[in-house]
Amino acid sequence: MRRAARGFSLVEIIVAMTILVVTLAGFAGLTAQYMRRARSLNLQVAMAALFAEQSQRLIVLPFDSLPSRAGCQTFTTGTLAHTRCITVTATTNSRYTVTLVITPATTAVRPDSLSFARVKPASNALCTGC
Repeated sequence: MRRAARGFSLVEIIVAMTILVVTLAGFAGLTAQYMRRARSLNLQVAMAALFAEQSQRLIVLPFDSLPSRAGCQTFTTGTLAHTRCITVTATTNSRYTVTLVITPATTAVRPDSLSFARVKPASNALCTGC
């Protein structure tokens, strides 16, 4: 005569725990990969915002003030620690080429640059006090 089974055997519990551990390890790996990718995207967005901000500042700056902004500065605070270098090259008397290079302190984002031309505005006879 056989006795009725009243629960789980040790082997069944070990098999169930092994399946659970393998599944949870897979989810942990995916979560870590997702977090690395999210951090990388966050830094790339911060880099794009930094370029937009700095280029707008250089575009609205008076033409004759551009050469005074040339040089490199290092920033350690904020979302993205970086070094920013601005180069202003006079191609003619009335035209500057401005190059902005941002080098992040982290290796997760590569350095990038932006170059644009600024042209001295023509004098306007209708504008008084400009």
